[in-house]
Amino acid sequence: MDLKTIQRRNRQDGIGGALVGVRKTTPLEPFSPLVGVTAPVTAVLDFNANDVTLTLIDPAEKPKARVAGRKRNSDADFSAPLGYYPQKSELWEGLVGAVRASRRMGTTGLYMLQPYHPDRIPLIFVHGLISTLRMWRNVINELETDPVLRERYQCWVFSYPTGNPPLYSSLRFREELEKFRQLHPD
Repeated sequence: MDLKTIQRRNRQDGIGGALVGVRKTTPLEPFSPLVGVTAPVTAVLDFNANDVTLTLIDPAEKPKARVAGRKRNSDADFSAPLGYYPQKSELWEGLVGAVRASRRMGTTGLYMLQPYHPDRIPLIFVHGLISTLRMWRNVINELETDPVLRERYQCWVFSYPTGNPPLYSSLRFREELEKFRQLHPD
């Protein structure tokens, strides 16, 4: 995991241990990055006499956990899931996508960075010329520092080789949105 490219860590101190949950299915689920879909997870242990309960929670959904009969803030690292994704050279990848678009056609698509949540509004980020979807990681990280925004929105990215004609890339974007709408009509 490489968090060096994240400019400001988005953490919440509390009980438990902050982890990165990764869901990778075979075959890949629709709109999933090749490495899988990631999410922040908090592991909490609750001791009761000789019994111990391990609970994994989504700190975006439940920022507090019950331990020893009291609700307490749970430890969370909302930046860590963004650091899980491969950190290749953005400039090199962007140049190859602009000059040799045919080599990057397989990367064209709409990608969810966290599991789909039907109650959250998708914010879709589209990169520009000689760029990659990773350029948005710090913007997404900053948006997710606000708990209200994190609760109401989820960030997705659309990737495409920038050497393709803009009309073709916009067609592929519309096709991806239609695929998503068919999969999740609500």
